[in-house]
Amino acid sequence: MTETRNLARTELLDALADGAVVVTGNARLSRSLQADYERRMVAAGRTAWATPAVLPLAAWLLDRYAEAAVNSSEPLPRLLTPEQEEQLWAALIRADNDTLLRVDATARRARSAWKLLCDWQLNPADQRFEDNENTAAFRQWCLRFRAHRRQHGQRVEADLPGLLAPLMKRGECPLPERLVWVGFYEREPALEELTAVMRNAGSDVVWVDLVGVSGRRQLLRADDTPHEMTLAAAWARSLLTRDPQLRIGIVVPDLAARRPALVHHLRKTLAPGSLRPAAAHDPPPWNVSLGRPLTEEPVVAAALGLLALTRAPADTATLGSLLLSPHWGLPRDSVARGLELDRRAQLDCRLRSIGEAEVYLRTVRFECTRKNREGLPEAWSSPLLVERLEGLLKQSAELPGRADTAAWARAFTRWLSVAGWPEGRPLNSAEFQAVEAWNRLLSKYSGLSDFAGSLTRGEALALLRRLAAETVFQAQAGEAPVQVLGLYEANGQEFDHLWVMGLHDAAWPPATGPDPFIPLALQRERGLPHCDPERERAWAERLTQQLGAAAPQVIFSYPGRDGAEELALSPLIAGLEEADAASILGATGDDWVARIQLATTPEPLPEQEPLPLSQPQVRGGSRVFAHQAACPFRAFAEHRLGARPLDRLQVGLGSMRSGTLMHRALELLWRELGSQQALLLLNESQLRELVQQCSAAALETQRKQNLSLIHI
Repeated sequence: MTETRNLARTELLDALADGAVVVTGNARLSRSLQADYERRMVAAGRTAWATPAVLPLAAWLLDRYAEAAVNSSEPLPRLLTPEQEEQLWAALIRADNDTLLRVDATARRARSAWKLLCDWQLNPADQRFEDNENTAAFRQWCLRFRAHRRQHGQRVEADLPGLLAPLMKRGECPLPERLVWVGFYEREPALEELTAVMRNAGSDVVWVDLVGVSGRRQLLRADDTPHEMTLAAAWARSLLTRDPQLRIGIVVPDLAARRPALVHHLRKTLAPGSLRPAAAHDPPPWNVSLGRPLTEEPVVAAALGLLALTRAPADTATLGSLLLSPHWGLPRDSVARGLELDRRAQLDCRLRSIGEAEVYLRTVRFECTRKNREGLPEAWSSPLLVERLEGLLKQSAELPGRADTAAWARAFTRWLSVAGWPEGRPLNSAEFQAVEAWNRLLSKYSGLSDFAGSLTRGEALALLRRLAAETVFQAQAGEAPVQVLGLYEANGQEFDHLWVMGLHDAAWPPATGPDPFIPLALQRERGLPHCDPERERAWAERLTQQLGAAAPQVIFSYPGRDGAEELALSPLIAGLEEADAASILGATGDDWVARIQLATTPEPLPEQEPLPLSQPQVRGGSRVFAHQAACPFRAFAEHRLGARPLDRLQVGLGSMRSGTLMHRALELLWRELGSQQALLLLNESQLRELVQQCSAAALETQRKQNLSLIHI
């Protein structure tokens, strides 16, 4: 293993200015170095400069392979996309075991295990793969995977280091004069071998660790995780209050699980104004390194909801959410758009009142054309929506029964176009980027035809939905002062202030998680990640040291309990200077809401005439006083304006409908009897039979009413 050099960040930027190529261990570090380089150029008074050659490893390997494809004397193997590779693994696994329930999840694990094999140069022919059922099955899949790729001239991204090495030896892959590897926690044998090949070919290749800074390191105990997040958010606010230009980092070990809660605390503390509708899309003063599944973007969720309508009947709850979406089939004029959204909200209420779990598009179209007793359109009537639904009903007849993904991608695109997606209100930057990500996803989806085979409508939609759920999306925005990072993204970063949270003894060092498809003995022999407690501890110690040198002020924190369970601090941060919240937050860390209230002079509101009562007397009894005491606005909205909550979708007979049916059955029963004397003349069996007849008649009337709505 070659020696690792220690470089200051400024020295690395000097190397970039001198023309060195810098390859980073993660994309976050690459963007950070690019931003630092740009700031240096601006500070030097430069108005134009060459883009620095700094790339994350995956992008650099792909660029090298593309260059080699141009210079190679013979055609290079086709490189499969990650989606194509996963579908190939799924097909091989399904052919080997058609009873496996979660083939897609298994395929993802197999793809990950194959990358480990390539990175650490392991041979699946090793006899230890026969030690247990999982590793033996994976060995067979690997053999078939290799045979399929040889037969079809295919390779995957995990193969790139091994593919590039011989091309570099033959001079068919241009090499940089100087290359720097930086920000790598692991130095896999495949990269070490590639490094040796480049050096033999004349390149100056070095491994670099960035030198940190010295400063104050403090330890803080929070009551629990929510309290820990509250303190971190208040700490960030106190710092930004003093200097908005500071670079602040918050590192969260389990960022994927903690992201929603942490963003909630940051929004409440750093950007409370974002709760206003007019400011909902303003860029926040923080940036989270971890994106969200593409399916969680509202504009993409609307697209998937529209595609769900290709299968009749439609789920009523899904359709209701879709009707409230502003991302399809709406007029461009803002006033007309508001009126149309109001009609659709009314239609959602109407569909809820039907009480059916599923509804046909023809039923929805019929409801949109209904008239009241005066012959006027109902409040939910919508000619525009009728036009869209008629287009979708016509398009539904043209959908194929089975087709490959390319044909389904075209059909789904036409369907969304007919529905008017993403027409609605103008898209903001994040929404526009989400639509572009969706279009790229459809392109990848189309490219799976050779791997996914012929699919039914349901299978095609399920595959597209799964790919969207697995696609991580993060809208690109301007640089924010507060950076929220996971542990891996924090490597090589530099801040003015840093907070590392969640370091209790059960989480740090992390638990081992060896790969289930590679023999454990082989993993420990070769030193693979996450396979051994001692290895994890050594890795965690190194990372803790690096994080402690990432800023002049670093706070390590841990929650004191998780529910009723008491937690202790990690031994890796024991012995640090202990601090309390008051000392860390300082005077500026007080309750900012209270401070604003104290600093603000109340402004009297002018006297205004109240809205006239629609009725001379407000009904509600004691509830009026209870609501007025609890929340005057609720009392005003409910008892004066007549506001009421949206009815919950209740499948089957709700309490109101049950009561109506009971009254109808009693009405029929009394019509049949006519008098109490007739009732008293019936014996028990005669009465039971008559009650059943009247109940059946009432239910039949209700059934006919429902059928007239559902199957129109």
